[in-house]
Amino acid sequence: MTVLRGLCASPGRAPGRAFFLPDFQMTVPQVSLTESEIDSQISRFDDAVLKSKEQITLLIENSDLSQEHKEIFESHLMQLQDPMIVDETKKLIRERRINSEWAFSLCVDSIKEKLQKLNNEIFRERAADLEDVANRILSNLIPVAEGDVRVAYLRSLPSDAILIAREIGPSLMLHIRTPISGIATQDGGITGHMAILARSRGIPALVGVTGLLASLKNQDDILLDAVQGILTIHPDELQAAEFYKQEKKGQSLSDLPVILKSKETISLWINADDESYAAAGNYEGVGLFRTEFLYMKYPDLAGNTEKETEIYSNILRSYSGKTVTFRLLDLGGDKLPMALAANLGQAMKEGYRGIRLLLHEKQILGSQLRAILRAAARTGTQPCRCRIMLPLVSFREEIEEYKKYYLNILKEIPDAPEVPTGIMLETPASCLMADVFSGCVDFFSLGTNDLAQFTLGLDRAGQDDSIYFQPALFRMIDAVLRKASVPVSICGEIASRTDLTRLLIGLGLRELSMSSIFLGPVAEIIRHSTLSECELQAREVLQAADADCVRKILERRS
Repeated sequence: MTVLRGLCASPGRAPGRAFFLPDFQMTVPQVSLTESEIDSQISRFDDAVLKSKEQITLLIENSDLSQEHKEIFESHLMQLQDPMIVDETKKLIRERRINSEWAFSLCVDSIKEKLQKLNNEIFRERAADLEDVANRILSNLIPVAEGDVRVAYLRSLPSDAILIAREIGPSLMLHIRTPISGIATQDGGITGHMAILARSRGIPALVGVTGLLASLKNQDDILLDAVQGILTIHPDELQAAEFYKQEKKGQSLSDLPVILKSKETISLWINADDESYAAAGNYEGVGLFRTEFLYMKYPDLAGNTEKETEIYSNILRSYSGKTVTFRLLDLGGDKLPMALAANLGQAMKEGYRGIRLLLHEKQILGSQLRAILRAAARTGTQPCRCRIMLPLVSFREEIEEYKKYYLNILKEIPDAPEVPTGIMLETPASCLMADVFSGCVDFFSLGTNDLAQFTLGLDRAGQDDSIYFQPALFRMIDAVLRKASVPVSICGEIASRTDLTRLLIGLGLRELSMSSIFLGPVAEIIRHSTLSECELQAREVLQAADADCVRKILERRS
């Protein structure tokens, strides 16, 4: 029995078996060649490399990519000319008489392993770039519709699988769905895309597990405890029995409605990002559907309105009877799908983001609006069951320009319902203008991840959770609730924190949207609280001077 420790990225407990994320060589065709077939395989590889070079060169030359993005692709071009990759692959084809995919994957995996062993951030980034280049070449050789040859393996995993990897990128993570039991990675952090996507799917996950890859073999029995931050390999019978007891204890699904002890009702919603995964459990609806992740999952989605329409139709069908809130593409920062990079590079270089970026690039906005409205018409969805939410709004002019454009699109689509429009409150400007914006839209949703960053002047990705205990953030939320005359929900990460549930209710929030995995724990807190307790806690926090004071108040009144 071996016990490893890591960081809890997505809470939960899961017994299962270890399944390693395969190297490229394990997922490509492996064919032995005759002497006469060697030259044709080398020609196939040369053609794939040449095509990859042309694709990258076209992307660089015929786009307005920022210099930073250009440098990424220029490094990819250099890797395509690296003798360690090109010459070594051809050598393997000749000497081992194997097909080009197999030889190339062996070469890539060998180089990646060497880079990762150097334990240096720069070399780790180079390994990640190499993986992108490898996927491009393999896609031109095979081809691969999903953009990664390992997707088929992920979809074949059994329900008791706990996926083991050094790290999992967001594009590949989008193809991981339940019913796998859990995820454990040797690298990565709790604020990364993998953690966010694991939470949204309700998959227990540990990251930063020291010694993970060296300690495990494929299909080892393991217990993943993403509550205590422990992974146990080859557990004994007593440990397994205690684990199952704790696992059962932690399974508390929320029944509706969720009511405080003082009889007030609180609505629980979920955040989602995948059209193929409708979370189980009881909840009011989807308070935030992050549509930008669809573009990261499907490289060919940009401009393909019919495909996008079908995806949104499937989403509305899968959540039948529940309200789905589609947040329009929230592009910017680290969220720029490569399929859109060529078109949006210049706009992002100029600082556009959120609704401002969409209004600047109306062909993208128009395509998405048409797809959502056609999906609502096609599925016969009632207007109140489909909502549109604008990201990162700061000015009234942005709302008005959007509404004019939206009404023009609406006229084009017969039978399309006029769906409610809301905005994300993510900037101090939007919060301070909540009274004015209430006359322009149907609802608000507090996006506290970005709101904390902009209010406090901190990079949320580089901070610990103390960012969510600063009294200024709660004063900002209080200001919104005092000014707003439309329904206000919260969909940021703090909605899922049971240590903040009473405070949020005390401030006046009655709709909380979170990853589905947190529904049970949050519901449990609500059912054991009264409104007067929550309001007393909120009044004290609003008078607090710093984060330590806030923590002490929450601990004293928990």
